[in-house]
Amino acid sequence: MLKAYPGLSGGRSRPRGAADPQTVGVIVRNLDYQARSKKTPHPVHGRVLQWTLTRRGGALLAKCRRQSGRWSGG
Repeated sequence: MLKAYPGLSGGRSRPRGAADPQTVGVIVRNLDYQARSKKTPHPVHGRVLQWTLTRRGGALLAKCRRQSGRWSGG
C-alpha cells in the first residue's frame, strides 16, 4: 500500500486494506523500526502523519514480490 499510495496516513489506510487500524499500526511501527518506512507531517494538516517507503523498504518489497512469484509458479 505504501508503494501504491505514497503519503498514506493511518486514517486513510483502512478503506484501502483489510487490516484493522491496530494491525496497521503494528506493521508500520515494525517498518519504521527497521528503517523501511518513514512518517512525515502532512504539509497542511501538521498533526496527520504520512507514511512512505524508504529505499530499504522498496528493496524488501521487491524481494517479497520475487519470492511470491516463486511460490505461485510465476
